[in-house]
Amino acid sequence: MLALLCLLTLGIMCALAWRTNRHYRAQSRLPMQFDLFGNAGLYAPRALALAFMPALAAIILLPFLLLAPDALGLIIACACLLSGQAFYHWLLARSL
Repeated sequence: MLALLCLLTLGIMCALAWRTNRHYRAQSRLPMQFDLFGNAGLYAPRALALAFMPALAAIILLPFLLLAPDALGLIIACACLLSGQAFYHWLLARSL
């Protein structure tokens, strides 16, 4: 059941990144860093910028699932990763 939650989280994150990649096809670089006022500071190639959060989620969730299969902790980790990616996409839409 917890493995299914991890797969679902990664699937949603990859789908969001793929959808955003199609939306920002005209930009070759996307912002990766924002200051407190929402201004972009550091830019990365579009593919790297959009693949960062799903890759980070895979790096975090796989050891978490194997070494500490605690249901509450895994649910919190999945929720935090999804909300972090949603926040990043909101900042992208706001800055571009």
